[in-house]
Amino acid sequence: MLARTIGRLCEGQVEELRHTYDRNRTVPSYLVSIEGKTASLFATSARIGSLIAGHPRAVTDALTNVANAYGMVFQIVDDVLDIVATDEQLGKPAGHD
Repeated sequence: MLARTIGRLCEGQVEELRHTYDRNRTVPSYLVSIEGKTASLFATSARIGSLIAGHPRAVTDALTNVANAYGMVFQIVDDVLDIVATDEQLGKPAGHD
């Protein structure tokens, strides 16, 4: 499970790097990237926690799906803030994430 997630993370990062400064990047390409580099980490973390807690498969699957969606939203918000927020608001240099 972790190896698969690391693979997805690498694929997402490669997809992002392929489109650095690409003004014609498509929404599907962006979504593939953030699903791999961020959402997959959220999903796997939730899945592992649910499995360790002994939850039924349906609960584990639901938690995995919610965490994946949360990871997508988290990354979208982070990317938007990187464009519109100031260094002071972010607490880090804007435009470098």
